[in-house]
This record gives sequence, structure tokens and C-alpha cells, in this order.
Amino acid sequence: SHANVASDEDQVNSILDSQWQSLLTSMGLPVLQADPRGAQVGVGPWLTQVVLSSTEGDRMARQIVDTELRPYLPSGSGLTANQWVPGIQQALARRRQALTASAEQHALGHAFQWHRTLADTIEAVVVKAIADLGLPYATAIVNRLSVLVKDQVRIGAEELAKQTPADITAQSSDTAQMLTALRGTIESDADILERVLASCSQNVYRHLYASLSSKVAEVATALVPEVLKPLLDGLNESQTSLRKARSKPANDVGLARLATDQYGAWPADKSDRVPKRFAEANNEVMLTPSADFMVQYRADLPLAVMSDAAGPPPFETAVQQAVGSVVTGLWSTVDGSKSPGEEHPVLERTSAWRSRAFPFDPGSREALVPSAARYDVHVRPVELLGRSRQFVARTGESFDRFCRVSLREYIEDASVPEYALDERRARLQSKFTEALSLARPLASVNQQALEALHPGQQVEYRYKFTSVPFLNLPVADALSQVLRKNTMIDQETDAEFGRLLTEEDKLTRIDIFGSYPNYSPLAYDSVLGPASKQWADSTPAQQESFWQWRRARPLAASLPMHESERRAMTAGWFLGLVVGWLRLPPEPYNEPVRVWDAGTSGWVDFPNPLLTPPARFLANNDWLPAVLESVLIAMARSHESPVMSSMLPYRALRAVYDASAEKPAGGILEVSAKATLTEWLRTGETGTGWQSQVADTGPGTSIDARAKNAITWLNGVRDLTGTHYLAPGDVGAPGGGVFSTITVREQASQTPFFRDIAPDVYWATGELIDLVEECKLRAEQPDRAIVPNPQVAAAAPTFQIPDMGQF
Repeated sequence: SHANVASDEDQVNSILDSQWQSLLTSMGLPVLQADPRGAQVGVGPWLTQVVLSSTEGDRMARQIVDTELRPYLPSGSGLTANQWVPGIQQALARRRQALTASAEQHALGHAFQWHRTLADTIEAVVVKAIADLGLPYATAIVNRLSVLVKDQVRIGAEELAKQTPADITAQSSDTAQMLTALRGTIESDADILERVLASCSQNVYRHLYASLSSKVAEVATALVPEVLKPLLDGLNESQTSLRKARSKPANDVGLARLATDQYGAWPADKSDRVPKRFAEANNEVMLTPSADFMVQYRADLPLAVMSDAAGPPPFETAVQQAVGSVVTGLWSTVDGSKSPGEEHPVLERTSAWRSRAFPFDPGSREALVPSAARYDVHVRPVELLGRSRQFVARTGESFDRFCRVSLREYIEDASVPEYALDERRARLQSKFTEALSLARPLASVNQQALEALHPGQQVEYRYKFTSVPFLNLPVADALSQVLRKNTMIDQETDAEFGRLLTEEDKLTRIDIFGSYPNYSPLAYDSVLGPASKQWADSTPAQQESFWQWRRARPLAASLPMHESERRAMTAGWFLGLVVGWLRLPPEPYNEPVRVWDAGTSGWVDFPNPLLTPPARFLANNDWLPAVLESVLIAMARSHESPVMSSMLPYRALRAVYDASAEKPAGGILEVSAKATLTEWLRTGETGTGWQSQVADTGPGTSIDARAKNAITWLNGVRDLTGTHYLAPGDVGAPGGGVFSTITVREQASQTPFFRDIAPDVYWATGELIDLVEECKLRAEQPDRAIVPNPQVAAAAPTFQIPDMGQF
């Protein structure tokens, strides 16, 4: 709406030349022409036709004479002429000053009212000029007006001010000759008095206009510095500000920043398409997309400025009218509200004008302190944008009606032909399908990972909706068919859609929320893939920086596994060391930790490097917590081919102790550790080519000695853990060691990583010690029933379960 802030100067002057006379007439100023002698003519007729009409001047002069002179003239009836005429002349002489003062007072009062009206009229013309042709045109008007007022109107008015009569009571030659010729007794004085009053009225008329011309000249002298110059300053300031705004390139106006007061970011009426940032969001589907904006805009704008009688104007005319309305802030409303221009005019006089031509108010006689006017032209980008938005949002107008159309009205509009409604229904169904596609979760699921984690399941989407306003309409069935025919949409979605159907006729949007069923987090490759790639592409220094400060909680609280899973892995770790199924790397520790996979009869590697590498270990026993922590790397790499192979070492580690598929072994199912430990105790063979961590447990050692050495080694680990890493009484540990209780910051900084899993180690070694005792009996007497551990039996009662085999 502000395309005319800058215009060609020659074009402005050409337009101004063609309209100058009509502009002067609309402002109530004289259209002056030069006569052959170089004098300006036109001020006199302007004064008697515009400033104070001759009819009003005659009336005012007669009123002054009737008030100030008529009551004071003596009656001549019955007097001789030589007695009455001197009385008339004496009365005229006595009332000369009163007539002069009254004429000047009337001229002053009228000039005071006129100068206020003149300022208001000039401002109105400037506002219209800004709205019609822009600030340069309005500025040219004020510039030319300043020259006219200062160099022509003022001079012409000063010349007319000199035309005051020498004697306001002087009689015309005919009246003076009549008075001189009077003889004898005066029988009737009415006609004579009327001729005397008429002569005086003509003088008062001349004096009235002479006084008025003097005041007009003073007003013209003051008008330029007190009104026109401040007005010009305000226009120039606004024009400079807008030119800068227009030349400044738009910035910081991304897709999410639609409302901006940056001039360069505004769309233009002449553009075929609006800028891309006005397009709908990627997850938003519009029935009328931004690509159709111009067609809809060209239809709605003429309706927005239409008058009931004339109908909608052509688009170009509508643009001009809308521009004028937005710039001035003046438009009609149908809801009783006021337009912004009524309360806050575009040209605001911020300081009252009190002209030095009037030191006091002629009506109230109140003293006036002279002050120049000051102006603020409200055409800043943010102000224009605000009025534009208010114009578009007018209640009941075309833009408002378009924005308020509900979804139900859109497909039931009785004013639209049936074929057009069919097109709308088809468009709605197409847009609904598109919206479902866009509502899918942003996180992607790896199908292979999903099949590995949830056997037999395919990727499905589940949708939720806000209210759907199509109840009892055929289009509801069509949309429901879209849901049922898509095999990737679960069955619950259609039922949810049916429950949310409503007859609400004010809804203008439907929100659709897509999600997956409750899949394992490892199924989402869009979450894990980027983390895996960043880790793999990083140098050792970058990897250390990547993990630094990432974990804020103890290890047990930060591992993505259940306590049973974590404890089974811990037990598997120490059992693996006992039976030779776990290999710790030798110095310089650049090889991975390996665990034996009984399922494939081979070694599998844990992640290498670890999240916490050996270089940051504080003790030799920090290997287990570091390996458990690095399960995050294995999870991040779980989608690498073959899928889930990175998780194999952790599954193998758990299987060393408990090979159950999901829940911990229970009931008649035993942990896999029993079979593994029993076989090792019987033969001393690891079956992996790797030796046990426990000394003197090879094939040449007896079962009893092998069991005792294993128990001794496990007791050593348990005693070290319970004494140095657990607080007294924690899970029954004695405590009291170096890191049993952390009391100072220095001690905390030197505490090994191992302390985070000390409770699990204490539990696991205790379980393994009991397990060695039990499995020793199995190894020695494989066909004999196992007698429960006395300590365990003492802790809780046991019952003999009757058994007749499987059935």
C-alpha cells in the first residue's frame, strides 16, 4: 500500500501544475494572475468571495452601522435644516471612533476563525495528497504553497489593507450635497437618515475589508514559519525514513517470520506470486494454498472497497482506493467501530498552533502565547502495516468473510454450483490424504530393525485428530475410506476418526497428529544414525570432547536397561572371567574387550574405542563399567549391516549368566550359568582357547580345588568391593575402605569408575559364589539330586514340589 513513497520529480511537478488551481480552490486560497503591469490580481475577489463574502460583508457593515450609529443620530422631524444638519454632523463625529473599533473587531474575529479553518483545510488537502500520490507530491504542494502565501497572498493583502477610508463617517458626494441643500423645516427625516446610514455603511464595508486584509497579511506572514515550515519538516522526515526503509534489504524474515515491518519484505500488488516465506508450513495443508493467493486477492480487494450503489470497481481502481484508505486510516465499518484515522489521524498536529498574529482570543479576550505547530506524519512502515491489517480484518468485509469460512461451509455453500461443490469435496479428500502423509512422525523406523526387535510387525502409523466437522455428510465416509484403504494406517485410527465427527460449523482447521505404536527406541534410525556417524567420523580428541559432560547421573541411572539386565551382565562378566569366556586386552589396550558367544561359538567384540577409554581409567577394575557405558555406542550402531549385530556382545555377555530371551530365568527354568559353570568345574576346559582369570583351575586340577580357587577369587572381588566401594550397611557390605564414603572433593575426583556399579558387583559375586557351591555337587555327582545351599535354606523355607513329569 505504499508504492508511491518515491516518485519522479518532473512527474510530480507536472501533476501539480495540472491540479494547482483546483487545489487552491479546495483550500480556500486565491488563484492569482499577473496583469500586464506585473501586479498580482485576484486577492481582492478572493477576500470578498472566499474569506468573507460580499453578502456577509454587507450584512456585517449594516449591523455595525445599525448598532453603533443609528441610535445616536438625532431625529429631524419638526426642526429646521440649519438646526438638524449640524446635529447630524456632530453625531457622526462622535461615533467615528466607535464605528472604526467595531469594524476592526468584527474583522479581527472573522480573521481569527478563518485562520484556524485555513490550517485545518491545508492539512486535509495534504492528507489527501499523501493518500493519492504519495509524500513527494504532498511535499511539492506545501513548498509551492509557501511561495504563494509569502510572496503573493501576503503582498496582495498588504496592498488591500491600505484601502481603508480616511473618514469612516464621510458622506458620499450625493448625500453631502443633499444635506447642504436642505432648507426650511424637516417634515420627514427617514429617507435622509437612510442615505446617511448607507454612506456610512459603505465606509464601514471598506474599512472592514481593509482591516481583514491587514490581518490576512499578518496570518500569511506567520503561516509559513508557524505551519507550513513545520509541516514540510514532518513530510521530509517521513519521506527520508521511508526511502531508507525501502532501500534497506530485508533480513531475518524466514519461513516462520511472516509479520514484519521491513518494507523490502512486503509483497507487491504487481507480483504474480507472493514470496516463498508466505507459503504454508511444511506440515500444513491449505485448501487455498499461497500459490492461489493472487487469484483470490484480485477477487476480494474490489469487494473490500465496493460501494453498494456502484458495485465492485476494476482491480486497478480498487488498489488506489484501498491505498488511500490504508494511508489515511479512514474507511467505513459495519459493526459500529471507528476506523483508526478517526481517532489517530495520519497527519497529527502534535503541538497547537497559536499565531503571533493574534495575541489574544477575540471572543474570550484570553491571552494567547504564540507557538508554532509541530507535525508527525504516521506513515512509518510499522504504522502502515498496522492499518493494512486493520483494513483487511474489518468485520463483515470480503477478506474477513473469506478468512472465516469454516470447513463445513466450504463444502455446503448454497451459493456455489453443485459441480463446484464436487470439486471442493474432491480437493478436500486429496488434501486430507496429503495431510496424513505430512503428519507422519519425523523420526523414521528401520524396517529390518523393527522385524528384529518386534518379529512379525510392519511399520504402521497411528493418527489422532481434533474435531472433524463433517458428521452426517457424505464426505465423512470418503475420508474414512482413505484411512481404511491405507494398509500402513492401523485399525484404531479409523475408529478414532469416527468418534471425533461433529456437526460444529465454525471450525476452520483440523489438526492431525501422527505417531508410531510402542516400538523399541532401537527401531528409530533417524535418531541413532546421526549420533553413530558423528562418533565414527571423530578423532580420539573429538570423541573425548563429544562425551565430556554428557552423563550427569550415576552409571546405573543412565544405562538404558533394566536392573535385572544390568545385574545379569555383571554376573556374566565375572563368570566369563572365571570360565575363560571374557578377554581383556593387553597393553597398550588398543584392542577391544571380547566375549565368547556360545550361540556362534566365536568371540565377539565390544565397542572400541570405549566412551571412557583406558587412558581415563583410575583403576585396573574400571573395565566393566566402561564396557557397560559403551552400550550406547552399540545402540547407535545397531542399524549398521547386519542389523543389530552391534548388540551381539552385550546379548552374549548376558547369556553367559542368563540366556533367557526376555525375562530372567525362573520357575523350572535355570540360568544358563549353571550348565556353563558345571561343565567348567567338571573338566577345567574353557572351550574358547582362552584361560580362566582364576589361577590353578586348569584340566589338571581337581573339581574341589577348582571350585575353592574360584570361590576364593570371587570372595576377593566381593570383599574388595564391599570394603572399599560400598558404604557400611549398603546391601549388607562392611564398608570402611578408601572410597566407601566420599567426604571431600579431592577424594571424589580420584574415585574409580568402578564405584558406580559396586552394588551390582557385590550382588553378582555373592550369587556366583553360591552358584559355584551348587554346581560343584553337580560336577562331582551329575546323577545325584542337588541339595540346596544350607545358607540359602536357612534364609527362607523350601518346599518339595510333587513331580510326575511333564503333562
